[in-house]
Amino acid sequence: MQPNVTLVLPVYNVESYLRQCLDSVVNQTMREIQIICVNDGSSDILEEYATKDSRIMIIHQENQGAGSARNAAFPHIQGKYTYFVDPDDWIDVQLCEKLFKYAEENKAEIVYLNAHCVNEFGVQMSHREKNFKQYDSSHLKFFTQNKNLSLFERKNSLLSIDATCRKFWNSNFLLDNQITFAAGKRPCNDVLQNWKGVVYAQKIEILTDKLYYRRIRPGSYQMNKNNNSKLIVFHVCSEIKKFLLLSGYYDHYQKYFFTQKIRRIFRVYALCPKNLRKIVFEMALDIFDDDERDFCYRSNLFSRGVIFGRRIFAKKQKKFFHYVFFSVLLLLYTNLFLLAFRIKKMV
Repeated sequence: MQPNVTLVLPVYNVESYLRQCLDSVVNQTMREIQIICVNDGSSDILEEYATKDSRIMIIHQENQGAGSARNAAFPHIQGKYTYFVDPDDWIDVQLCEKLFKYAEENKAEIVYLNAHCVNEFGVQMSHREKNFKQYDSSHLKFFTQNKNLSLFERKNSLLSIDATCRKFWNSNFLLDNQITFAAGKRPCNDVLQNWKGVVYAQKIEILTDKLYYRRIRPGSYQMNKNNNSKLIVFHVCSEIKKFLLLSGYYDHYQKYFFTQKIRRIFRVYALCPKNLRKIVFEMALDIFDDDERDFCYRSNLFSRGVIFGRRIFAKKQKKFFHYVFFSVLLLLYTNLFLLAFRIKKMV
């Protein structure tokens, strides 16, 4: 008999949190589930749970990163729907039951949901502490308050919600379209995966319930604003553009892609240490193409990131006056951005 839901856990070096995660998974109110644990670095705890619960399948592999670990589960997925859980987080015991029912009623290919943000001790974080739009409910509230949005309007807003825990997938849709994660030991392995899902989907639904508990730990990629690994954003943007071009969707999504691209890169530029800004800017010179220039110049001058983009194109076109003008504006805008960012954290 086919399980209703497959839960996939990439398990790496998080043994201090793993029991809480596994307890929330095996104690789901829906019993007809498959649990795939990809042991990406060895944990005896998995064997202990597997001997007690026949629904648990363990796949062993050398430590290759969370994206590769999730991908290793794809050939073994049996559930009608699939959900990915990180081993240092945990889920509401009714997650499978609620999401399965909602997806079935609405014939959804993807259901987006909300998440709680908790600290390393499992305590709910305040709005000031978390400051993570990836887990914020504002996008989803927008949908519930605007019932007449077209599918394309829905897609454009959901393209920025990368977090894996925010999506409940129809397994056939996930597997047939090969919506896999970026392989290797790298952050942002779910950004392109989200783009593929949103672009290909014809039926996306929203459930505003908070059914996931996302643990934000000190030293993590999300918490470290000055982490040099943030530069992965350049590679991610190139991956997205390549996908859109090869799949024939670039013209359809060009405007939103460039908007998100310039915002992501400006954010890295604004938040990185000052000694890295020149490097970020030089990297941006290489990644911004001439076909994006017209869009940049048609955009509102004071919208986020556009000044950054105009400075880039002034440099590429060797327009000295424009370059100096936008350099001054960029310095002002970056300082205002940082001030607003700090004030927001204090409120």
